[in-house]
Amino acid sequence: MLFDPAPKETRKELFDRMVLGVRRIGKNSLLKVFAGESGFPYVFIDARKLSEYGYSKMSLYKILSEEFSKRKRGLEKIADYLKKIRGVGIFETHLEFDWREKELSVSSIFEKLEEYAEDNDTSFLIIVDEAQEMRYLRGHGKIDFRKIIALQL
Repeated sequence: MLFDPAPKETRKELFDRMVLGVRRIGKNSLLKVFAGESGFPYVFIDARKLSEYGYSKMSLYKILSEEFSKRKRGLEKIADYLKKIRGVGIFETHLEFDWREKELSVSSIFEKLEEYAEDNDTSFLIIVDEAQEMRYLRGHGKIDFRKIIALQL
């Protein structure tokens, strides 16, 4: 039972959980090892980069582009799904999200990832490190990440 407060014993019981704790105790290591061993395709978003790039749609799409490009090997099938979205460019060495394209949205990206996962009987993991940084994306012309996640659940 997923909502049972007792300790979980299988990976399947850990579905849809957050990893919380103080800094420097190994949360990222735990997540990266799990993601690597799970066999599921995944992206690892470091939301701290938003402070470096600026808290904007452009910044989030830049981070997503970097992460997908870094993991391009093994994500070719996923790229086939993403390229169906207007504003997604697939190049030999990288994948690019054009933040100016009105049809492109974080929701549309998540929907294509979900479609890929369903068609391939798998899961696609989106891991967000320092997720609290996403709150600064809210406001006029920006992204309310809480609503996007709520739509996907």
